[in-house]
Amino acid sequence: MTTLISLPAEVLQDLFQNINQHQALALAPLHSYLNSLTKAKLYHRILVYKSSQLGASFEGPTGRMVDEFRYHKTINNLKSNSYTIISINTLEKYMTRMEKDQVITRFEIMECNFMILDCILRYFTSIKTLEVISQDSAYSRHSFHECLRIYSNSVRPKTCYLPHKDPYRYGFLNEDYVTKLKILDFQLQEAFEFVEQLHGVKELVLDFYHRRSEIAYFDFRSSLMLQKLHLAELPQKSVSYFSDAFCVKKLSELTISGELFPTQIFKNRDFSAETPNLIQLSILFKDEYALLALQDMQKLRHYSLKALVVSTYECGQNFANAVCELRASFPLASINWWHNSEKFLLDHSCDVLAAFSPSLATNIVGCHIRQRFSSTLSRDVIIHLDCGKKMIMKLKHYYSDFELSQIHKGTESREYHILSDNINGKYC
Repeated sequence: MTTLISLPAEVLQDLFQNINQHQALALAPLHSYLNSLTKAKLYHRILVYKSSQLGASFEGPTGRMVDEFRYHKTINNLKSNSYTIISINTLEKYMTRMEKDQVITRFEIMECNFMILDCILRYFTSIKTLEVISQDSAYSRHSFHECLRIYSNSVRPKTCYLPHKDPYRYGFLNEDYVTKLKILDFQLQEAFEFVEQLHGVKELVLDFYHRRSEIAYFDFRSSLMLQKLHLAELPQKSVSYFSDAFCVKKLSELTISGELFPTQIFKNRDFSAETPNLIQLSILFKDEYALLALQDMQKLRHYSLKALVVSTYECGQNFANAVCELRASFPLASINWWHNSEKFLLDHSCDVLAAFSPSLATNIVGCHIRQRFSSTLSRDVIIHLDCGKKMIMKLKHYYSDFELSQIHKGTESREYHILSDNINGKYC
């Protein structure tokens, strides 16, 4: 009789890569080997988010009454299955009970201040990469930058620190450790040879915010084997395809934001073959052309994509219909639709929204819209599949309004900025 523990080691490891921390903890007591796999998984990557009081108690997905924002234990997505996701309150409460010498490959903090940073870096001895996604707004960009310099030289010299903005600008970064890079498109052209030497980079944010024209150019060929690519603030037109500029065979996450129609940057309408390992696609549509861009996206196809995250600044029944129609384009993907009326979704917001997007059945679209905006939306939408059959898609509200407010706070821009001419070691 085949048991879980009798499975080959590579099968078990693959299994643990596709379950979240709570599911792994449930398996740990069954066998010492499962316990060792669980421990390695829990410490491998850690994401810390800010948890605040919701303002009112409500019934959570498990049926228990909760009054503090928590990451749902039932979420199984790319982020939850790859990271241990805990609140800052939980970290502060239990950090001294964690094993300080465990190797942590990546430690991400959604909001950080000096005191928290100091505690984390002085307690854990083996953090390979630490990323501060956003800092406490009470501190200036200069003092926070100086803090990172001090830590890099004294507290944890072997840790690679990744401020969310342009890590390649800082001379104290060890290029061998850099795994994530954010850079403006024209700066990439200026520093292309330097960037190509960063062979450890697996995640790239290419920002077109300062694009001097209304056309995006991908007139280069990078050798970096990226796993995650974010094309941010794309202008209205593109005269080339991103797959001609980047090696995309190993790409597992792709994020696109801006005004560009999606079909303009994909070389083939069916891009399954050119991105065979793509698991998650996130799209943030700008105001004016959002509905047309959604309808344009219906022309694309990817038959193995597992997660589709769509963000819009507007909502209405026509938007709901367009999002639901994407089922035909991405038949296996869990679809989540996010809306924010405040229009402050920025660089890292797509990552935040993707992390909080649950895995849903193929006949359901996660509708993450506040009640006052979604009350007029039909819960059932009839769509037409490629085979000619009709399908009823259901809009499902997964979060309360209180929870949505907390999640969207994590998308606000509280990052510090360094002037673009303060570039050290760019041509080293």
